[in-house]
Amino acid sequence: VEQFPQQQQPVEQFPQQKGNTLQQQSSSPQIGTGFQQQTKSLQQQSPAIGGGFQQQPPQSASFPMQQQQTYQAPTPAPEPEPAPTPVVPLNPEAVRAINDGFGQVRAFLNSVQVNGMERKQIAEIDKALDRLAEKMANNDVEAEVVDRLTSFVQALLRSDFHAASNEQLVLVNSAWSNHKDWLKGVKFLLQIVPKKV
Repeated sequence: VEQFPQQQQPVEQFPQQKGNTLQQQSSSPQIGTGFQQQTKSLQQQSPAIGGGFQQQPPQSASFPMQQQQTYQAPTPAPEPEPAPTPVVPLNPEAVRAINDGFGQVRAFLNSVQVNGMERKQIAEIDKALDRLAEKMANNDVEAEVVDRLTSFVQALLRSDFHAASNEQLVLVNSAWSNHKDWLKGVKFLLQIVPKKV
């Protein structure tokens, strides 16, 4: 009977093994705690790593400056000024014919009786025709305008006031901005001459 307890001694070792097992299991949280500490240390290090990446944009911001310095276009050379348009002198015969024709009309108006309003209009006509003669002498009248004036004077001398009115209207529509200083006086001719013929 006394030998049975001796055989049960190995059975008593199982609790010790269980105890060791429990101690090992109880020690496992320490291992888990070690992993958590390592994880926390890595998490603490990760912002520093991220912060390092966030400090890189200033380096990338330097690239546009390098591109601007690299691709600066050279200053273009100034373009040469266009050559001035050659001035074509007016036909002297056409200019003389216009001045002579208007001279005949002015002489006619000075020979007829006029009222006070017509006298003021004749004064404006004289100023306008003097201005026209001056501009034609300085070659400041376009050739197309001279052609229209030639037709206007010819129609006025033959008392074709309808044709003269058409030429005067074309002149007003096409040359008023450059020649309004004398075109207004020419218009007065069509208001007075038909009444005095």
